Amino acid sequence: MVKFLRNRRGNAFIWMIIFIFIFIGISTLVIDYGNLYVKTKKIKYTMNRAVKAASLQIKEDGEELANGVFEIDEVKADEAFKEVLAGDLGLSETTLEPKSNSLLYATPIIKEFEVINDTSTSYTSPIINQVYNIENPGVIATLEFQIKSTFLVTDIQVSKLSGSQLTSVYD
Repeated sequence: MVKFLRNRRGNAFIWMIIFIFIFIGISTLVIDYGNLYVKTKKIKYTMNRAVKAASLQIKEDGEELANGVFEIDEVKADEAFKEVLAGDLGLSETTLEPKSNSLLYATPIIKEFEVINDTSTSYTSPIINQVYNIENPGVIATLEFQIKSTFLVTDIQVSKLSGSQLTSVYD
């Protein structure tokens, strides 16, 4: 029995098996974190596009436009925002619930969606406690997303501000 315990033949093979399992485990987590990073970037890019689409929904009627004052139509802005979110993230257009090909694990929570038509004002976001100085009509949105990778699930909160950048030619 003592001779068997002192025999060191085969130790390298056992250590190699242990290191292979450790390497596979670490590689899986690294790939999973990379997948979450890519999904997070895609969500932020989509938020940029959605808020910009909402901020470009200008009211096309009324005396304000004739006087060179641009205002964002709140109903059209909301529709455009949800349309871009649904299209880019694979969500249902009416309920924003994830479809089978969606990046998201659950329905996004719209914590804040504000259309601001007042110019030269400041707006304080109650969700993230940040003050924005508004010079042109704009849209502020804060959403919470739950994304899932192979092994990890995480919540991210994305806040975006987009101004229409439209100014009157009469100023």
